[in-house]
Amino acid sequence: MKIGILTFPKAINYGAALQAAALSRVLSDRSHDVYFLSHINKNTASASKVFDITKILNIKYSLAHIINLPVAVKRKLNFSDFWKKHFRFDSAIPHNYDLIITGSDQVWNYNLTGDDWFFYLDFEKNNTKKAAYSASFGLSEIATDRQDKIRTLINDIDFLSVREKTAAKLISELCEKEATVTVDPTLLLTKEQWCKFFDKKEEKKGYIFVYTLFNSDKIWEYAKFLSNKTGLPIKTISYSKLHRHNAIYNFTAGPDDWVNYMLNADYVVTNSFHGVAFSINFNKNFFFDMPPEKAGVGSRISDITERYSLSHRNISAPNFVETAEAPDFSAANKLLEEDRFFSFSFIDSFLNSKSAPEEE
Repeated sequence: MKIGILTFPKAINYGAALQAAALSRVLSDRSHDVYFLSHINKNTASASKVFDITKILNIKYSLAHIINLPVAVKRKLNFSDFWKKHFRFDSAIPHNYDLIITGSDQVWNYNLTGDDWFFYLDFEKNNTKKAAYSASFGLSEIATDRQDKIRTLINDIDFLSVREKTAAKLISELCEKEATVTVDPTLLLTKEQWCKFFDKKEEKKGYIFVYTLFNSDKIWEYAKFLSNKTGLPIKTISYSKLHRHNAIYNFTAGPDDWVNYMLNADYVVTNSFHGVAFSINFNKNFFFDMPPEKAGVGSRISDITERYSLSHRNISAPNFVETAEAPDFSAANKLLEEDRFFSFSFIDSFLNSKSAPEEE
C-alpha cells in the first residue's frame, strides 16, 4: 500500500523530525511504501529558515540571526542529512495514495499552521482512506469561529486517534465521533530500537542534559542545583549563541545527536514534551517544568506525566521536593508497554482495512 504522511518533517525541530522518522519506520517495517507529502506550510517553513529576508528591517531579528548564521547553516545541514537518510518525499496530490495519515505533532494547531486545513485532510476521499495518528491540537480549547470547520473535517476522517486525552475531550465535545488516544510515534520504538536506529558514536557519559523549548530560569536553577549536588557538568543543545549559561553547548546538533544526548545523560531537565517523552521511554532520571501558560502547549506535558504517574517530577509543583533520586519506572514501563501494544493495534486496524469503516 502506498501511504502518505502529512506532518512537519522539514521543521528544524528535534521532536518533529524524530516523531516523523519513528512513524515512517513503523509503517515501512510493515512492508508499506511510505512517503511524506511535499506540502509546504508557509508558517512552519518560515520558522525553519536560516534567515527570513522579509524580516530584514527588524533590527533585533537581523542582528540575532547574523550572529547565529554560521551555526544555523551547519545545524540545517545536519537536519538535511537526517532527512535524506530517513525520509522519502512525494507529491502532495491526495489521490496518489491509498492512505494518507495526518499527525503526529501539532498538525491541528491552527495558530501554528495559519489555518492550513490540509492538515485536517480537507480533500475529497475518492479511494483514499483518511487517518489521523496521534494528532495534536496543542491547545486546551478550540476557538468558536473555527469549530464548525473543524467539526466537518474531523467527521470525515475514517480512522481517528489523538496524542493527548485533552484532544480526545475536545473532539468528543465538538464532533459526532470519539477519538482513540495513542502514544506519540517516538514511543512506538523501544529504547533498544532507538539505539539501533542510528549509527553514531555515543556521547561521553557523566552529565546533566538540559533541553528547553522556552527560556526558563527555573530550569537552569534546578540544573545548577543538580550539578552542584552531583559534580556533573551540564550539556545543552541551543539554537542561539545569545543565551549563555555555565554549560557545554552544542549549537549545530542534528536529530540523531539529540537522541544520543538523551540516551547517555545521567539526568535530564526539560520543558519540552519530547524531552519528557524520551526521558520516560529511556527511564531517565528527569525533571520537568511546564511551558509558559501563554504558549498554550502545556496540556501535552501534563497529560503524559499524569498518565505515567510522574507528575511529581515537576520542579514548579507546590509539593515538589528537591532531590537527585531517580523515579521508580516499574509501573510506568508496564503501562507504556500496554499503551504501545494498544497503539500498534490501532495502526494495524487502518492498515489492514480495505476501505473506510461504515458509519454507525
